[in-house]
Amino acid sequence: MADLLDSVPDFLECQVSKEPENVSAFIKSVMARFDKYMENIRGIGEIPELLPALKQREAYTRNFNRQMSASYKQAMKGSIVEMIATKSVILYGRSSINYVQQGTSGPSRMEIPMQAHSVEMEFPRRHNLDPFGLEYMLRLFRAERLVAR
Repeated sequence: MADLLDSVPDFLECQVSKEPENVSAFIKSVMARFDKYMENIRGIGEIPELLPALKQREAYTRNFNRQMSASYKQAMKGSIVEMIATKSVILYGRSSINYVQQGTSGPSRMEIPMQAHSVEMEFPRRHNLDPFGLEYMLRLFRAERLVAR
């Protein structure tokens, strides 16, 4: 049924002919009120005051990003992740920069190229995806076979 009817108005249009006269009259009146409501909504058009300018949207995005960055830094202070992991900077998605301590000369900069990493998982072929649906269908077929005899 969900395949045939994509929306509520389509469903209601199909139901008008199937329902008693008083119910179908009520459905028709509700559909007429809904159509009038949608017509009024579309008649308003675009309200420029509700659409901010590009400059304002960009300013809001910058402000939001600053707030998120500050809250992230605040959350990372003293966290266990900061204690056990080291930070590295990614250059254009192709390599990362790390500073390595080499003897007494101090830290030296190293660029490490990134490499591909993938993980694959295999599932057994006889894995039941829908055991209840299959069991139900088999029961229906068996019942139909018994009724046909």
